[in-house]
Amino acid sequence: FCHALKLGVFVWFYVCRLEELFLCLNEYESVSVSSIPCPSLRLLHITDNQLQNWAEVRKLGLIYPGLVSLILANNSLSSIHEPEDSLLRLFPNLRSINLHNSGLCCWEDIEKLNFFPKLQEVRVMGIPLLQPYTDQERRYLMVAQLPHVTVLNGSVVTNGEREDAERFFIRYHLDCPEDELPQR
Repeated sequence: FCHALKLGVFVWFYVCRLEELFLCLNEYESVSVSSIPCPSLRLLHITDNQLQNWAEVRKLGLIYPGLVSLILANNSLSSIHEPEDSLLRLFPNLRSINLHNSGLCCWEDIEKLNFFPKLQEVRVMGIPLLQPYTDQERRYLMVAQLPHVTVLNGSVVTNGEREDAERFFIRYHLDCPEDELPQR
């Protein structure tokens, strides 16, 4: 028993010092909440699973409060159901998120990314929301919707590009009814 206890303490110590975790291709549909958070984890790579519900993703923020990079590509996440004030606290250190090939289909979900206080890099291609647009329209609309993001889909957002995107965004929404205008 004493040997098992020492081994358990060693495993707990090792896990609490964990900085990167790769959980790809495991067919996860849900996330189990640990009673012991792991604040040292900086990178979580959980691609090619079956996470569909934001309630499961939010658990990751509770378990890994120090998370800097969250890679959720190729999951079926359909939306980000979370109040804005909660998003401010949920992933306080998140600087990079990858949502490639998720199921996001409305601009409100993209707007919610603005509430992650340190978010600088976003990867979001292959989502239903962007399918009707040309490549340039996609980029301009995304750059305008995410004013604090400095890297979009692996490319640096320059000041000139941001200015062009803002102008495009205004022209694009000029004739929209007021109830259809984005929050931004």
